[in-house]
Amino acid sequence: MKKFLALTMSLLMVFGTCQTAFGQVTILGEPVGIHNADGVLLVTDKSDNVIYQIVDGEASIYSGKVAVEDIYGDALEYYYDGDVETAYYGDPYDITPYLNGFAVTDTAFNVVRYISEEKVYTIVGSGKAGYQDGESIKTAFNGPTGITTDDEGNLYIADTQNNVIRKVDAAGTVTTFAGTTKEGYQDGAADAAQFNQPTGLDWENGALYVADTGNQRIRKVENGEVTTFAGAAGYYLESDGIYEGGYNDGPAGQAQFAEPMDVLVQNGVVYVADSGNAAVRTIKNGVVSTAVINADHLQSVYPAKPSGLAMMNGTLYITDPFAGLVYSLDDALAKKSSKGEGADIFKDVTQADWFFKAVMFMQERGLISGTGDAMFSPNTNMTRGMFVTVVGRICEADGEKIDKTSCEFSDVAQDMYYAKYVQWAKDNGIANGSDDGRFYPDKNINRQEMLVMLRNLAKHMDKDLSIKDGKTVSGFNDYNDLENWAVNAADWAYSNGIVNGRDGNLLAPKATATRAEVSQIFMKYLQNIK
Repeated sequence: MKKFLALTMSLLMVFGTCQTAFGQVTILGEPVGIHNADGVLLVTDKSDNVIYQIVDGEASIYSGKVAVEDIYGDALEYYYDGDVETAYYGDPYDITPYLNGFAVTDTAFNVVRYISEEKVYTIVGSGKAGYQDGESIKTAFNGPTGITTDDEGNLYIADTQNNVIRKVDAAGTVTTFAGTTKEGYQDGAADAAQFNQPTGLDWENGALYVADTGNQRIRKVENGEVTTFAGAAGYYLESDGIYEGGYNDGPAGQAQFAEPMDVLVQNGVVYVADSGNAAVRTIKNGVVSTAVINADHLQSVYPAKPSGLAMMNGTLYITDPFAGLVYSLDDALAKKSSKGEGADIFKDVTQADWFFKAVMFMQERGLISGTGDAMFSPNTNMTRGMFVTVVGRICEADGEKIDKTSCEFSDVAQDMYYAKYVQWAKDNGIANGSDDGRFYPDKNINRQEMLVMLRNLAKHMDKDLSIKDGKTVSGFNDYNDLENWAVNAADWAYSNGIVNGRDGNLLAPKATATRAEVSQIFMKYLQNIK
């Protein structure tokens, strides 16, 4: 058994910062599934073929007996129901609460086992690979892996090799919850949808989240419908029977994963064990981000192949069967801001502020950052350089590569944070400079300039440019202050709910815009323009 492993300090990318971030590390054999059982971590180990419990960083066997080892140091697979301490498992994969104990998927023997206080029982599955709904051990599974429990105590099992999700009620009756057994990718009604080697599962607020590993996507089953929650796969690899994985943060529909193995839903955040990318990803408000990734495999032991996820006291615990480790990561996303307390991020933004939601929306997506010393400066005017930077970041989040190395404008220093975005905006018809060859990046942007750039962005991104319901800005008292070149953009933005007037029925086209106002306008753009 792999009980001794030299650990190095891990060189990681954690929320965009290179640092050591892992805390508690426990060495096991090949830990896969993990569950927080009221402060005790229960971990399935498919090398030792037992269930471990970890308390204060110390591991001991919770259930099962390590069998005779093979020549590689792995325990041989035996199958025996009996006392909790003496039962044998074959590749226990995942664990979840069930009835008054715990249910464990036993992948090698195609069954689900139940751990009571004293005994281990087989509750569903005949032991032979197959596909059969019905009662208890008269049923058949093929390589069951992930398992979770809903609010009523029903089990959901990723029947991986059958490409379906099975359901087990408290009486032990097995039904097919979603999928058709036909390998493929298809959203829609649960009984017609298709999966490809689904693995990790988690239940939250009436919905089942699925790590659809072969499809490189995260799926969601709710109210009898299967949808794609996040992920866009590459080419279908006929030889492997799966889609090609990838790595890309950004909007959920464009983000990419590689062999996602588990999902965990906590406080509105979906965590993904992105095994093929040696990373843990997060999905929040429709955006995929990287929580932690192994930046240098030559110097770092982990994460190598993250597999299982559990949260305990605001700390994320990760199993890694390749490295033989269970390690913890402080959960930097479990900030009070997720509960609406923005002052924990910015000292000058509170939940009572009218711009609170917009600032949080933009900050969580990495589109607008603070101004230093935990300040957002909501009432500071937005400059032209700042504005095109946000525009560029939106396109980067959508998958566009912006890698300009020089800028043609004489007043834009090449080492400024906005330099590459200014040149990109010029090249793509989003923003122009003046006739004197300058861009004036530090000049405060006014509202009509902003709306024109925003419409140009929508055109660049192939978004809807129509004016809705015939609404125009001609009814504003200061309509005549609007330049002719900005009228179309103003009508488009107003009719689509992106911008509203100010007090006194004023559009204020030549007034400057603050960082708070710009955050609100960008949020409305991202929400309303499809």
